[in-house]
Amino acid sequence: MRSHLMKASLAAALVVGLPGIARADSPDLSAFSTATQFFALGGSTFDVQFLFGRQGLSSSLFFKTDGFNGGGDNGWTRILSTVGNFPGATQTPAPGTVFNNGGPGYTVQGAGSQTVLFAICNAPAVLFSNCTASSTFMTTSNATPSTNVRTLTSAQWNAVAPAMPNGSTTSRNTVFGFEDLPLPVSDRDYNDVVFSTNLSVVPEPSSILLMSAGLLGLAAAARARSKKA
Repeated sequence: MRSHLMKASLAAALVVGLPGIARADSPDLSAFSTATQFFALGGSTFDVQFLFGRQGLSSSLFFKTDGFNGGGDNGWTRILSTVGNFPGATQTPAPGTVFNNGGPGYTVQGAGSQTVLFAICNAPAVLFSNCTASSTFMTTSNATPSTNVRTLTSAQWNAVAPAMPNGSTTSRNTVFGFEDLPLPVSDRDYNDVVFSTNLSVVPEPSSILLMSAGLLGLAAAARARSKKA
């Protein structure tokens, strides 16, 4: 009996002593919004500002307009590559560095509302086709939230950036925080590759239709009231 108790106690001690999934890293972005479809107007241009990175792996950041597969790499364009230095902050690029494709910026393909995809892979890859599926994470082209991305406003990011070393504030409207490992083995703090964009976000088409219907309803109600008066 004593032997069983000792074994049980030892097993419990080992479980307690094992490192769990920690979220003590700074900044912890796990509480912010999960990224779903990210809409922008076709023909618009944007740049990307690298803000922070805590990944132990070197990573590459790519972008494409969903559904546009031309250009030699299925429509993907590399924006930047990072050099990881965990547990310190990313060595390169420097926080605050802006990437604009040599000017004037990266272009959203098509016309009207388009879904823009951002993706990172855990390799200093020049081409997206060199990335393996198991080490690649992206915003998504459907309604299912991406589990490896969090989205913030610039104000939300700027509230946490001054509290840590090697972080940069931003004036761009949308901030993305990527986790660079699958969630079962990651630390879930979403601060491995953090960047902002000045892309002009527009509502998804269904939202536009709902807004239009609502405005038409309000106009009809106003006309009805004016006739009664």
